[in-house]
Amino acid sequence: MGRWLAVGTAVTMMALGGCTTTQAGQATPAGAASPTYQVPTNGAGAISLPPRPSDVPLTGVDPCTLLSTAQRTTLGVTPGVPGRPVQLLDNSPTCNFRFADRTAEYTVAVDTVAGIQRYLDPALADVIKPVSVNGFPALDITLKPPDLLQGCTTAVSVANGQMFTVALGQPAKGTTTTQSCARTEQVAAAVLATAQSRK
Repeated sequence: MGRWLAVGTAVTMMALGGCTTTQAGQATPAGAASPTYQVPTNGAGAISLPPRPSDVPLTGVDPCTLLSTAQRTTLGVTPGVPGRPVQLLDNSPTCNFRFADRTAEYTVAVDTVAGIQRYLDPALADVIKPVSVNGFPALDITLKPPDLLQGCTTAVSVANGQMFTVALGQPAKGTTTTQSCARTEQVAAAVLATAQSRK
């Protein structure tokens, strides 16, 4: 994703393999039972996403075309520039939309291989929160505290095995995670509207 990407995802994002937490072993007295270590979960295993109102396939779609000129003006970002592929299994294509003041950027990625299920892995270290973007099932993904970058990634399910993500990795100092997610959700709504208009 762009260099501003925070949701280590790897935004973990996009690591979508995500980070897992491990714990160093400890010596136990002879004869004592060794406790079984459980990897902490993020609650993703309990999330059940609602059905999509429709399918909006993104196969072959260039993410740089997913924000119109009018939308970019409203959002205060410059035209998109292709970014490095997201480090997912399929190296999803990305596009970076810089803030007009050049302080940060949104990274939009298109995944047409596995989709939003990538993030519903309880072993991911990220914090997963279900949300809705224009009626479509979505997830806000953030880092666990203490997260000094306060970024957010919003992933939107658009078809079976397909999603797009919007990441804001390094917002202005003082921006909260909640504010970052509100921004990525706003951009995601614009991206979705553009994608729907292409049908």
